[in-house]
Amino acid sequence: LQLVRSVPWAQSYVFTDLERLTPAGRRLGATVAAVLEQAPHCPRILNDPRRALGRYELLSALSERALNPYRVHRAVALPRDVRFPVFVRDAHAHEIISPLLPSSRALEAALLRARFRGHQPDALLVAEFHDTRDSAGVFHLHKDYLVGDRFIPGIIGSSERWEVRGDGDAVSSHSVARGSAPAPSRDHEPYLRSVAALAGVSYGRFDYTVDRGRVCVW
Repeated sequence: LQLVRSVPWAQSYVFTDLERLTPAGRRLGATVAAVLEQAPHCPRILNDPRRALGRYELLSALSERALNPYRVHRAVALPRDVRFPVFVRDAHAHEIISPLLPSSRALEAALLRARFRGHQPDALLVAEFHDTRDSAGVFHLHKDYLVGDRFIPGIIGSSERWEVRGDGDAVSSHSVARGSAPAPSRDHEPYLRSVAALAGVSYGRFDYTVDRGRVCVW
């Protein structure tokens, strides 16, 4: 705690990448936030670890409230009605760690490979794939930002592959001719602010797609 109390003074403190923390790290972050909250200058704390939801908790909450069109499950507690195809990701990392999996047999093999690669079983998540391709067969991944009270429209990556990486991939001229890529806008700001409020965060990036006007947060 002495080290925590020696943190340099600032008007605001931001906690980021909370999903990468171990349970012990999360508890330490909560302790730091509590100490900062009691400081005489009363700094602003963004993404308080005591209140911010993890990836699984947030995606589950969105699905339960019908705010997201797909479900996510813990690999160690899969229900019988999983909707295929699915993909596997680690709750404590950003990347997806499997291709689309069409069946329970393929899923079992992917989970086994993930464990061999060092992923902890209780950290593995199984997400149901939701197809958000446009009429030209192109996926568009929106990346918008929230910094305190400020909403910042970001880039939109496009790809003919379901997993859009970075700014997207080269898209065939045939696809471009048939479809129109969306432009960054503030159209989804109210919805994303409600997601941020549910998640207990006020700083970070939203990765999402749009399917027939409906936002799908990943």
